[in-house]
Amino acid sequence: LSRILGFVRDFFIARAFGAGMATDAFFVAFRLPNLLRRMFAEGAFSQAFVPILGEYRNRRGTDDTRTLIDHVATLLALVVAFVAIFFGANEGWKWATTSPTFSLRDVQVSGQAEATDVELVRLGGILLGQNLISMDVKSIERSIATHPWVKSVRVTRHLPSRLTIEVEEHRAVALLSLGKPDERFKLVAGGRNPDAADRHAGP
Repeated sequence: LSRILGFVRDFFIARAFGAGMATDAFFVAFRLPNLLRRMFAEGAFSQAFVPILGEYRNRRGTDDTRTLIDHVATLLALVVAFVAIFFGANEGWKWATTSPTFSLRDVQVSGQAEATDVELVRLGGILLGQNLISMDVKSIERSIATHPWVKSVRVTRHLPSRLTIEVEEHRAVALLSLGKPDERFKLVAGGRNPDAADRHAGP
């Protein structure tokens, strides 16, 4: 009966999907469950366990045999569930970190006045089309924080495709002139090197 139903299943799959990526994906998805079924339900485990179970029943009786079956079935269910969850989570993570569904399409920068959006995005190494989930947000924050005007920065993912950069800048406390009346430098609070600050032209 099992073989007949399997043939009917394959017939309908071929009829509905034909030969293509969808059919291949279906068969690949069932590879692991079929492997576990062959190992624990139809394979070496059942061949080894059935004789032991018969001998155990002859020696200990029906009640003890049922208890043994319950314990073994619980253990097998836990093992199969753990393996299925582990591999499922692993494949899910691979899909999420490679899927175009989570490609970066929009970057929003806020809080900046002296630094420009382009400077901060370029400094963070952010490119449109990158996978949003696989991006190292902390590394991006450290890179942007090296900008001379940036005091603090927070980078946040917004699934499926948006990234926000919130910046707090240093406060300019003075203008420094080095002899040329048409060129001045902004000095920022905190004793930072004025040569690292943005250049300011004006009277």
